[in-house]
Amino acid sequence: MEAYLRGQRNVIVDQRDFHSRVQEPGETFDDFLCAVKDIANFCDFCESCIDNRLRDRIVVGTRDEEELKHMLKEKDLKLQSAINILYAELQKMLM
Repeated sequence: MEAYLRGQRNVIVDQRDFHSRVQEPGETFDDFLCAVKDIANFCDFCESCIDNRLRDRIVVGTRDEEELKHMLKEKDLKLQSAINILYAELQKMLM
């Protein structure tokens, strides 16, 4: 199916790719975040909801359970807060 669609954009395929994207084993958070943002550019999401969609994909797609727990403690988690939490966790691991 994707071979047929290659060369032409299909928002349904792009949104499927976005909603199924998870952080791969060994993939850095930076690489995961860039990939999710790249896919989102083709998804035709409304301007007012793109941050929430990205935040949700990060929460659902993050591999580390401790990072997930920290994000889920936030009652009104915003995209930038989720990113900050993940970078803070990475900094802890590097120390």
